[in-house]
Amino acid sequence: MSLSLHMAHTFLQFNLHAMNFTHLFVRVENDNLVVYSREDGEEVTRALLTQIHRNGYLLSIACPRGGLQPTPYVGTLGDLIPILTGKLAAVLARWP
Repeated sequence: MSLSLHMAHTFLQFNLHAMNFTHLFVRVENDNLVVYSREDGEEVTRALLTQIHRNGYLLSIACPRGGLQPTPYVGTLGDLIPILTGKLAAVLARWP
């Protein structure tokens, strides 16, 4: 894992928990930050941030039918976290 992805992982996890998304976790997979939850013992991907350059990411979100859908949002984590936790927060919601 590169240092920049490790730092991004820590930054994203800290920010999600600080915003009370404590049911979400972040892991690094290749050049991606995977935001996921655990539902009935299974890992469920909620969002994916693909590193496209050192500090830039492409945001994709989970689709209701499964899989991931790219969004038009590209930027730094500082740019994308408010979008993910605001406009797109439904994909992060805790499941009943």
